[in-house]
Amino acid sequence: MRKRKSLILLNIIFLLASACGGGSDTAEPTPETSTSTSTTTTTLPGEVGEVVDETALVVPPILLKPLIGATGVLTSTSEDWEAVSAIVPLDMGVKIRTADNGTAQMTFEDG
Repeated sequence: MRKRKSLILLNIIFLLASACGGGSDTAEPTPETSTSTSTTTTTLPGEVGEVVDETALVVPPILLKPLIGATGVLTSTSEDWEAVSAIVPLDMGVKIRTADNGTAQMTFEDG
């Protein structure tokens, strides 16, 4: 019985190390990002950066669904938290909070 527990524990540790990328000695280049009020430039070492006009970007809808306990949102135009009791779309810059032991689900367009 003890041997079986040790084998199960060893398998769990192996799976966790594999899922976290443990044992990989290769390092990928880290992109450098510089941001201003209207443009973002992202480059990898040795590449020419692409300038993106952030005002032209279309952000797919993100939906917030309260599940357990109280869920609230704070927008940039409001001064107090608003309680959410149904599925609502989120705008950029909205802050989200749940009560102690509360949960909510965010759904992105790509699932």
